[in-house]
Amino acid sequence: TTLVPNLGVVSVDEKSEFLMADIPGIIEGASQGKGLGISFLKHIERTKVLAFVLDASRLDLGIKEQYQRLRLELEKFSPALANKPFGVLLNKCDVVENIDEMTKDFCTFLNLEAQKLEAFDLEPYLGFLHPNLTSDFENDPNEKSALFVLPLSAVSTLNTHALKFVLLKALP
Repeated sequence: TTLVPNLGVVSVDEKSEFLMADIPGIIEGASQGKGLGISFLKHIERTKVLAFVLDASRLDLGIKEQYQRLRLELEKFSPALANKPFGVLLNKCDVVENIDEMTKDFCTFLNLEAQKLEAFDLEPYLGFLHPNLTSDFENDPNEKSALFVLPLSAVSTLNTHALKFVLLKALP
């Protein structure tokens, strides 16, 4: 669990890098000051792209509900912030048996067409579906849907390497 914002440089390859901010989770009521609240929401106002990290393993609160609560808090705090380009990471996918089905269902919920990502020949098996990021992808600032939906596991390292390239591609 992240308790304080962390900044770091992500080296993608020998030629590419970007600055990344890891911000503590936004809980319900953060826009009214609950929890760490507004102090951390202010940190993300300068970001170019947001990555929402949802816990795919939670049984008490599904990824759709987590997503809706997060979007609502952002909209309450700042409509401009809620309109920033974003992607969705489905974390802890190594402990979810039906992650492909869950990803497809979530893409449908977001009105996105799920596609197998073959644009990045980075790992022998990427094992994820991806709606908008293709080899000819360009970040459209007027796009209001997710730029990507990516199952991820820090424990098994599934898609952790690919994530760097996906985030770099998502930057305007």
